[in-house]
Amino acid sequence: MLKLSVQSKDCCTLLFITFRRKDRKLMKLSDIIDLDALQKIQDCFSRATGFAAVTVDYRGRPLLKYSGFCELCTKLRADPYYGERCRQSDAHGSLEAVRLNSVYIYKCHAGLIDLAIPIIVEGEYVASMLCGQVRSEETPEVETDLISPTHDLFINNPELQEDFNKVITVPMQRIRDTANLLSLVLNYIVEQYLLNEKNVKLLQDRTGRVDMEKQMKNLEFDANHLQVNPYYLFSAMNIAGRQAYLENAHKTQEIIFAMADMYRSYLNYSKSLITIEHEINNLNNYIFIQKARFGDQLRFSIEIPEKMRNHLIPAMSILVFVENAVHHGLEPKEDMGEVSIIGKLKKGTMIFEIINNGVSIPQEYINLLNSASFIERQPPEDMGMGIHYTLKRLQYYYSDGFSVRFSRRTPMGTRVLLTLPVKT
Repeated sequence: MLKLSVQSKDCCTLLFITFRRKDRKLMKLSDIIDLDALQKIQDCFSRATGFAAVTVDYRGRPLLKYSGFCELCTKLRADPYYGERCRQSDAHGSLEAVRLNSVYIYKCHAGLIDLAIPIIVEGEYVASMLCGQVRSEETPEVETDLISPTHDLFINNPELQEDFNKVITVPMQRIRDTANLLSLVLNYIVEQYLLNEKNVKLLQDRTGRVDMEKQMKNLEFDANHLQVNPYYLFSAMNIAGRQAYLENAHKTQEIIFAMADMYRSYLNYSKSLITIEHEINNLNNYIFIQKARFGDQLRFSIEIPEKMRNHLIPAMSILVFVENAVHHGLEPKEDMGEVSIIGKLKKGTMIFEIINNGVSIPQEYINLLNSASFIERQPPEDMGMGIHYTLKRLQYYYSDGFSVRFSRRTPMGTRVLLTLPVKT
């Protein structure tokens, strides 16, 4: 049960949260998501939008490292007095967002605009992610008296006025859009946690060794995909943030819609087979996002005959190799990048060829990817995580009836040959 209590002290409102859970201990942020993964989300969000970000508990104490803090706020938080005022601002903004159960936009004690997005799981407050440290030329209709401003801040410290003037100025509509985007990301994390909890409960309730093993495999693949998916999300967020700087948000809206469509498809079909036509739709959404990022420096072609498109494959089976080609092959490349996806039928099998002209994979990595042991053991962190989990998923559906072979191309690039049995 969530309980809020309010007290007044020194013209500031102090809010305290208590919890009572009859069935289990107090929930921690680390119960929901790996903190290193959340730190990456926070860092990527800050770089993509230009907004500072931090994740705090109900007292305003940081749970992760600061991301993208401006010079003014860095100096203030290093000072014992002003740092405590900053913590109070964080706590008040966070708890007001909990009270409203939604995004909360407000001004901190130093006069900067901040956003608070609560992380709430089944009615239980866990943490809040705060972002902002921006100004707006418009007259923002935001809360200003939640915590009293520090009126003598710039009088006593005139050098801080210069730091304040350097803080970026953005339109209020972009501030609201940024808050809504971050809210979507955090809601997605909570939904994935609840999905995992539901699957665990299902496994506990099922009887029979064979059924139990199958459910455990499905649960393992769900957990593995949670490690693969964030890269698509981070990439799309970065692109959306950069695009927002360049135009009046129309293109950004299209990118976010493409991202949402791709994720909606993944969530609906992550544990089932989908048609190749559906996989092509996912590829087109991914390509649209990447073209917004690279412009004319990136070309894609898809050559899969119509007669193949009703056949079934595991969701994201082709997309993960395309994403790997872009991320590892084309991002480091300075000139034109090309990716080709070619499909054909041959003697009861479906053959997919994914070719790129980017930086070639080192031969020792090629040997490891093609080795029989690659699918059985954890790969090095700097390579092949998405491919590793995709191969495990393919093995689950096809046993030994599939193959994936990597090879280097001359003079540059990599070729992936994916062979799957025909399923209709």
